Amino acid sequence: MKIAAMSIVYNEEPLIEGCIKSLQGIVDKHLFMVSTKPFYGEEQEPDNTVAAIKAWGGEAIEGYWPKEHTMRNQGLDELSEYDFVICTDADMWLTQRTATELRSLLEKNPYGDAFVAPQVAYWRDTDHILMGDDFMPVIAVRRGTKFVHIGNVDKTPTILPILIHHINWCAPKDILK
Repeated sequence: MKIAAMSIVYNEEPLIEGCIKSLQGIVDKHLFMVSTKPFYGEEQEPDNTVAAIKAWGGEAIEGYWPKEHTMRNQGLDELSEYDFVICTDADMWLTQRTATELRSLLEKNPYGDAFVAPQVAYWRDTDHILMGDDFMPVIAVRRGTKFVHIGNVDKTPTILPILIHHINWCAPKDILK
């Protein structure tokens, strides 16, 4: 079974190493869709995200997509030869044990088309968890599945018994902890 990873990013150089390492050894390819403009907020000067992606063995496609789901769908189109694509943001990581579990679950359940998983969202550092966040991001999709809106796909997802670590609000010093 061929499994790839696709991560969407905008100026997220400090997160690239951890994002790639969290899926290393379970994916055959890690593609980053690198936006040249943010979806929300003010535009910033470009950082070294693309250089970090290449330095850590990932591949990058740069561009601007007006909507998140169009960005994700182009990434899925680029990875159309893979059976499954693990979909993350740069700040959504798995432990090595969880990543191995995810691959095993995808291999054992070849009939599901979309998968979501609970997340732990951290606030400021990894010692503080944001409570009440019951959002379950789409973590993997089968070839042919498409995103239709932010975090939604055109298939009914199955909930996986794994946990995603969403370090979205961690201080840079605490990210790789």
